[in-house]
This record gives sequence, structure tokens and C-alpha cells, in this order.
Amino acid sequence: MAYEIERKFLIKDLTFLTNEKGTKIAQGYLSVTPERTVRVRIYGDKGYLCIKTPAQQGIRHEFEYEIPVRDAQFMLQNVVINYPIEKERYCIPYDGWIWEVDIFSGKNQGLCTAEIELRSTDSVFTLPPWVDREITQETAYFNSQLCIHPYSLW
Repeated sequence: MAYEIERKFLIKDLTFLTNEKGTKIAQGYLSVTPERTVRVRIYGDKGYLCIKTPAQQGIRHEFEYEIPVRDAQFMLQNVVINYPIEKERYCIPYDGWIWEVDIFSGKNQGLCTAEIELRSTDSVFTLPPWVDREITQETAYFNSQLCIHPYSLW
């Protein structure tokens, strides 16, 4: 059974991305309930379907499966709640960890976040200098909420 333990932060400075190459992501939600989220995503040139449970003590179960990209495209255009989220992701190594930095576009233009996936709930890590405040528990910043209440309307 797969699980994830992650922490999420806002970014205060993007100059560290100057020479980095990102990957485009389009994702949308098929279900957003307190019991689960179901997401479809195109990451680069591949499609994925993902089911996540709510976090319990910082850990959430996550099941992600590759699906035909044509199926993902159809779902993003015809099935998702509201509209797809658009962003570019950069995988940035820092102090022995990989940080996933997302620069949002479209209706969430202006939002920039960084996530770190941890090995355990008590993992120790150092914040990069470009990281601002933590938003892990702030539901407004959940991608599943950004498709309903976009950042540009805050």
C-alpha cells in the first residue's frame, strides 16, 4: 500500500530556477470529498489517475496509476470539476532531499509552492533559502481546492 508524507511551503524568491528545466502538468479532480480525492493528471507526455485518502497524523494513502494519455486528455476536457489546474514542476535537489517546486499558471497564476516528500513523520530537513512559510495544513492551498477557489480570485 502506497503512502505519502509531505510538507508544503510558499516560495519567496524564484531566482534559483533561472537555469532549471520544468515539466508541464495539467490536472483536474473527478472527486473532492472529505473521504478521498480522485485526480487525473497529464505529467509531461504521460497520463495518471490518482486516489488519495485524507491525512492521518501527517500520512495519507496514495494510489497512482498510469493511464492512456488520450483518456487523461478526455477527462481533463470533459469530466473534471470546474477546470484543470495548470503548472510547471521543477525537481530541485537541496541538502539530500528533492523539492518539487510548482509554478502555477492559468487561474492560479502567481502561486508558487514547494513540497518535500519525507521518509517518515520525524524526518529532519533544512529549508532552502528560497522557501517562505509553511502551508501544509492550509486547505486553501490544496490543489483539490484550487480547482474550486482559484488563487487569482483570493
